[in-house]
Amino acid sequence: MRLVERLKMRCMTPVMHQDHVGIDGTAYDAIVGITTSHLSLRVRQTADRADLSLDVFSCRKFDTTTVLSWLDDLLPTPVSRRAVLYNRYPEHEFTLIGD
Repeated sequence: MRLVERLKMRCMTPVMHQDHVGIDGTAYDAIVGITTSHLSLRVRQTADRADLSLDVFSCRKFDTTTVLSWLDDLLPTPVSRRAVLYNRYPEHEFTLIGD
């Protein structure tokens, strides 16, 4: 919800989420509907690593630095361990942000 607010967007649904803890690790998924589409967060954690995937789907332009700042607040990660794909409709070209 905080990311939606930072992006100056509006929620259409509550945050729907589920989590699972098993022998192979922990899984957490969350999704929230916004007026222009949705945001989804997926976290997978094992004994030696955690993987986080955030998708911001919106037909409205938004500032990607706002998303990166929110992610840094949530889970600070060295730039060398990050991969960000950015695709703005209708160009259909993916741009890698950062190194």
